[in-house]
Amino acid sequence: MANKNIVATVIQSLERRGLVDAVVKVWGRLSGNRFTVPRKLSMLVVEITTYCNLECSGCVRTIMTDEGSWSNKHMSVGDFRKVIDAAPPAKLFTPQGIGEPTMHPDIIELIEIAKRSGKFDRIEINSNALVRPVEFYGLLFEAGLDDISVSVDTLSGELIEKLRAKTDIPKLEARLKEFSDRYPNKFGVRVTVSKGNLASLPELLGRINGLGSFKIWLQPFFDMGYGAGVLDEAEAQTLAIAAVGWNRDFPNLSIIPEPFIPSKEVCPSPWT
Repeated sequence: MANKNIVATVIQSLERRGLVDAVVKVWGRLSGNRFTVPRKLSMLVVEITTYCNLECSGCVRTIMTDEGSWSNKHMSVGDFRKVIDAAPPAKLFTPQGIGEPTMHPDIIELIEIAKRSGKFDRIEINSNALVRPVEFYGLLFEAGLDDISVSVDTLSGELIEKLRAKTDIPKLEARLKEFSDRYPNKFGVRVTVSKGNLASLPELLGRINGLGSFKIWLQPFFDMGYGAGVLDEAEAQTLAIAAVGWNRDFPNLSIIPEPFIPSKEVCPSPWT
């Protein structure tokens, strides 16, 4: 019976992950270590700055700033280079954390360093797209950045101060249109879905659909000090069903909802 289980593991691994990963997985199973470190990480995140120009509800930065306990800092180029030299390879590298990455004064050089290392399949950032002129984002791509996703939770003047305070809506809309025109297939949009903007999502998607062609990632709002904003299970299920119809209703958009119902499985992230 044990041999059959081993063979089944090999076959499944070959189908899903390829020969090298299959060998690593089977060896881990045989050695009793089921949580072996992969040869290449799924994702590596390095926070290069803790500065941000917005005040988003539920963001730990906003909450701690209000409490007077947040510190704004930029990582030095020297420290970043040390991190990259010591880092393992990864499928995706994201040089940002809580802060707005384009506020780092040397972000172009940082991306060049990461690209030259040859350790990463892709380099991506998420941005509110309001800090730099449009031409600057082209320089990021030239430096080695592959994609940028823009955070857009609402384009409603009534909601913006509740969700993403200090956002300049006309400027953001103009940016999205120009990004789609000048850098096709380089920009996507990330929408953090909470109780605050759930009902207005069709209106938001309609406005973005009129600005250009984008991939849209719908991601859940997490409790970081504002638990009242988190969707309940019924709302999450309704959203998943509605997203199917939205892909038909908004032809310029490719809408991808992330899992909104928390998994009951043990989180595998510490090993990936």
